[in-house]
Amino acid sequence: MVTSPQLLSAANPGPYTGDGNNTWLLDGIEPTLIDAGTGEAAHLDAIAGALGGRPLTRVLVTHDHSDHSSGVARIREYWPNVDVRAVASTQAPAETLTDGERVRAGDRMLQVIHTPGHAPDHVCFWDAATRELYSGDMVLLHTSVLIPAGRGGSVRGYLASLERMAELGARRLYPGHGPVIDDPDTVIRRAVLHRLTRESQIIACLDQGVADVDAIVARLYPGLQTGLENAARLTVEAHLEKIREDRGV
Repeated sequence: MVTSPQLLSAANPGPYTGDGNNTWLLDGIEPTLIDAGTGEAAHLDAIAGALGGRPLTRVLVTHDHSDHSSGVARIREYWPNVDVRAVASTQAPAETLTDGERVRAGDRMLQVIHTPGHAPDHVCFWDAATRELYSGDMVLLHTSVLIPAGRGGSVRGYLASLERMAELGARRLYPGHGPVIDDPDTVIRRAVLHRLTRESQIIACLDQGVADVDAIVARLYPGLQTGLENAARLTVEAHLEKIREDRGV
């Protein structure tokens, strides 16, 4: 019998991470953790407690942002033989994942789905048997996703990846932050609409002669939470890159 994924908080709360990253333990023949967190002692203790003395077989990393991957080094201290897999990783050595590849996780087989946009190496993990998707930072239930210009973020890539996710017809998403998503189609379509609306707003700013990034942020993000100013700035810059490409500038 395949057990349900177990949520283990990475215990790293903050402006970008909310209450802390989600990591998902898929128990079974080959116990597997999706995402590595940041190496907090409370997270490592939670993993060890859930395993009850058994070794962790594998870590699957959705993308190489530090809140998802930097805990690999500490995990290896606990379980030196753990198999770490990622598309691109600064936590070398790691086995390289490829789009469409199938990998065992617990008692399941997951398919790697390359979903760039938030990060160029971002992947989701698709359980076709249960129609569940481990979706990393692609969509969140209560907020939008950062698209970091200059750091591999791409609005065009993100929109294409959202369409690919929608085509899977998932019944549930297990995200990297926040609550489980039980209505994936609605949340994915909302994310697409949000990006297209934001693009229209930025085009309107440009048409009115407002081209400075900080001025656009001030106009479009009133009451922005302290600590998220740079995220807004990077996302506006990513939209501007797409707009310039569309206009051939």
